[in-house]
Amino acid sequence: MNQKGKKMNRKNKIENEVKKTLSLLDEKEFLEHNEHFYTVLQAKINRLEDEKKVAVLKPKNSVGILRPAFLSLMFVANLVTFFFVAQNSESQDTETENLSGLFAQEYSLTNENTDILNSFQVE
Repeated sequence: MNQKGKKMNRKNKIENEVKKTLSLLDEKEFLEHNEHFYTVLQAKINRLEDEKKVAVLKPKNSVGILRPAFLSLMFVANLVTFFFVAQNSESQDTETENLSGLFAQEYSLTNENTDILNSFQVE
C-alpha cells in the first residue's frame, strides 16, 4: 500500500469514529430528575459555604493558633540570647586584657612581653 492509500484509510477510520460518536448523541436517553433537585442542591451549597466561614474563623484544633505564638516566642528567645552573648563577649575581652595586665605587673614584665601575652587571647 502506498502512502496516499494509508492516509485515506486513516482518514476513513477517523470519519467512521466521528459518525459513531455523533450517532450515540442522537440516541441518548433523558434521565428523570427530582423536581426539588435545584432547591436541595442550593441548600447544600449554602450549608457548605457557612461551614467554610466558621472554619476560617475557628480553627479545627489549637495547633493553628499555637504555631504563630510558638514561633514568636522562639524568635524573642533567640534575640534575648543573642544580646546576652554579645554583652558577655565584650566583658570577656576587657576582663582578659585586665588579667593580662595584672599578670604583667605581678611578674614585672616589660611592654614587649605584655604585647606577646595580649596576642595570645583565648576565644
